[in-house]
Amino acid sequence: MRAFAEEFLEMHRTSLAPFSKKWVANPFNQWSRQWEYPFCHEAINKYAATQEHPIRVLDAGSGITFFPFYLSESDPVNHITCCDLDPALATSFSTITENGNRKVGFINRNLADTGLQDHSIDAIYCISVLEHISAREDILQEFHRLLRPGGLLAITFDISLDGLGDISPEELPLMIKALRKLFAPDDSGSLEALENGKHLLERDIVSTQYIANRHPALLPWRYPLLSSIKSALLKRRIPSSRIKQLTFSSHTFRAKP
Repeated sequence: MRAFAEEFLEMHRTSLAPFSKKWVANPFNQWSRQWEYPFCHEAINKYAATQEHPIRVLDAGSGITFFPFYLSESDPVNHITCCDLDPALATSFSTITENGNRKVGFINRNLADTGLQDHSIDAIYCISVLEHISAREDILQEFHRLLRPGGLLAITFDISLDGLGDISPEELPLMIKALRKLFAPDDSGSLEALENGKHLLERDIVSTQYIANRHPALLPWRYPLLSSIKSALLKRRIPSSRIKQLTFSSHTFRAKP
């Protein structure tokens, strides 16, 4: 996967440049994505292997990365729709797919209102998106509308250990409750462990601090201190460290009837 990501980046460097300037040059090297991409890839392929027909997939909050193109090489995947609110991505997607990749498409829509038909999607993956959006329950409702009963939702999200991000340990139970309302978790035990926010702080976990101590170039911010200060000001707090303290969690669910 890493080799594919690097080759994709080199091949489409010009088309990807505008998005790379906004975020990171190589998404696979972003601190948590090196685990999140393989997690979603394995979950979708495992699910696809149980289906009688090639599956249709939604990349929710896609940006533009190598990942849907990598996933589209799997035979059980029929088509991947990438959905993002950034209209500038349409040109990049068009340029990349014009050479014949018909299994990946792009729609410029709000995740709470994709415009896609009811139960038209077999699997959705949403990688570190919902923590940045306030209308999470509306988006989860849309995911449920799109998925056929029993369809797969593979989801990852950041958790703000210092409370400067959008999902703090104290807010986790609300997030989990919203997910459980519409989807049945494949591993309920992992969700129950998350509901105890203090338990997170007592465990040995992968975090931005862990990455900062070992591979600081993989942090997801160009200017970590400035990002920390900005988030603290928005929360009317004083930053507790030079970087925001994040960890992440990854889960799979099935759409309830």
